[in-house]
Amino acid sequence: MDLVVEIDKDILRETTIGNHDPSRYKKHYNDENGVIGFADSGAHINDMAFYNFPLRFFRYVQWSHEQGDPYMSYEKAIWRLTKKNTDFFNLDAGHLAVGKRADISIIDPEALSDNVHEYHTAPFLEECDCLVNRYDDVLKIVITNDKIAWDNGSITRIYGKERFGQFLEAKHAHIQRRKKNLMEVMN
Repeated sequence: MDLVVEIDKDILRETTIGNHDPSRYKKHYNDENGVIGFADSGAHINDMAFYNFPLRFFRYVQWSHEQGDPYMSYEKAIWRLTKKNTDFFNLDAGHLAVGKRADISIIDPEALSDNVHEYHTAPFLEECDCLVNRYDDVLKIVITNDKIAWDNGSITRIYGKERFGQFLEAKHAHIQRRKKNLMEVMN
């Protein structure tokens, strides 16, 4: 017997995840223990869309400047999204220096607006749609491993045909110790 599941495409639900009040973000955005920009993007293709979390973060920082009470400088915001995270995960990435690995995303802050909070649907797996956050006017170029993946509003023709990046494993000593201790307990 085959199980057939019908998906009702007319149902749309909306919920607030996390704090919905931007005036409270300053404390959280500046928390030393926070990892900004780490999201489960893509894990929930039809009921959540957090693909542009870094752009949303940057828009809230921009908004705070417009309100006259900056959460942080723009430079610190970029650092929170890049070097701070790679240092936390002990990765050899996240900053621009000769001989270092760095992916580069160039955005146009003038094009950034509250539209970054909107979501849209896009075709996915034949008859299904997935939720996406797309704000193509803001993202000008993405360079991964010296190759251009995104260029002014569209994916480049070589993306998906050539290898662009690689998995970077964190090298935290405390994680390795936990694994070792767990293995000892199991034996």
